Amino acid sequence: MPNIADNLIQGLLQLWYLPIILIVFLGIKIFLLRLEKKFKQKRNMDNHIKEVEARRESKLKEMLDKQHNGEERKKRQRDFYIKNEEKGINLELLTGRKFEELGYKVEYNGLEKGKLDAGIDLICTKENEILLLQCKNYSKPKSITHEHIKIFHSNAMKYIKTNNLDERNTKLKYVIPNKEVLDISAIKVLMNDFYNCKYVVV
Repeated sequence: MPNIADNLIQGLLQLWYLPIILIVFLGIKIFLLRLEKKFKQKRNMDNHIKEVEARRESKLKEMLDKQHNGEERKKRQRDFYIKNEEKGINLELLTGRKFEELGYKVEYNGLEKGKLDAGIDLICTKENEILLLQCKNYSKPKSITHEHIKIFHSNAMKYIKTNNLDERNTKLKYVIPNKEVLDISAIKVLMNDFYNCKYVVV
């Protein structure tokens, strides 16, 4: 029996290095886990930096695109305005010539005064009759509504009072390229004698 105990003790003494190996193994394992954690944190930080830079580049591209689109939109608006202005001028000239042929003396108020025309494009006079005209060279169907007619009527009434014109001898004419541009609401206003305004197709 003592021999067995001695042998067991001798065997355990020969394995004295096992705890040291276990401690070293655990130390290495902990070191590797910490190192992996640091690498993971660095990788996450790098990814975060890349995402921030990508968002910044995307935002910059969006701003540049908006600026470019804004310039393009302004150019289109400017071209559209010039084109419409030319169309309006052409209609005013054509209308003026038509009324001159009818014996009226025509004052090209819109062409002479521009935005200061008080909403009156042409002033036609013959004897005691006075015609105040507004020319709208719109092409889109039903684009002229009752609001357009009422605004013209309001501007014309102000012009009549400011220039001491005889309201009974003054008539309002709304000049358009075709009847299709009139909305039903505009037609109803034009049919109302209160507004003393009729449309003319040129």
